Amino acid sequence: LSPDRLAAEIAAGILILFLLIFIYYAKNAYMRWLNAGFIVILGGLIALDLAVPGGAFALRYVILFMGVMSCLFSVYDIWDDLIARRINDSDASVFAKMTHTSSRCWGVIWGLFALGTMGGAVYLNLLVIQHVLPGPSIASIHELSGATTAALVVAASVLGIGILHTIAWYNRVRINLDMPKPPKLYSS
Repeated sequence: LSPDRLAAEIAAGILILFLLIFIYYAKNAYMRWLNAGFIVILGGLIALDLAVPGGAFALRYVILFMGVMSCLFSVYDIWDDLIARRINDSDASVFAKMTHTSSRCWGVIWGLFALGTMGGAVYLNLLVIQHVLPGPSIASIHELSGATTAALVVAASVLGIGILHTIAWYNRVRINLDMPKPPKLYSS
């Protein structure tokens, strides 16, 4: 998601393609009409963007809004389904049974991963803005501001910790499944 005109047109085209595919999978008429409405709106915004000589900004703002709202809703959904209240049929419950941890632990890991990914997307978007809009460029990582460096370090740390935790628990579960049961030391 960038302020570039071509990137917004490509993103809108991809959204239209997937909305067309999901019209087939929609379970009721309301969802089909909702998908069709979004297709018409995005198609109209693409046509407006192509018709205006400099490009209309409406398509870029709508695409950015949809992307940001999707990211924010995913963080809220993770919080609501996995941390605030527990749903027994969730993916986190399945992972919790496999790894002998809490489903809330998986909710926290996925929530931190979602926040880290969103922070990384914001950071990369800022880098794209620097190349699209005129201004001083960053030649090395030492020229980044403290807040930008902190956001990048936190995002990378969350990703690394999530991967290490997953690998560690996977190996622990695999080792525990392969080991025979220990003999009883006393009889009751």
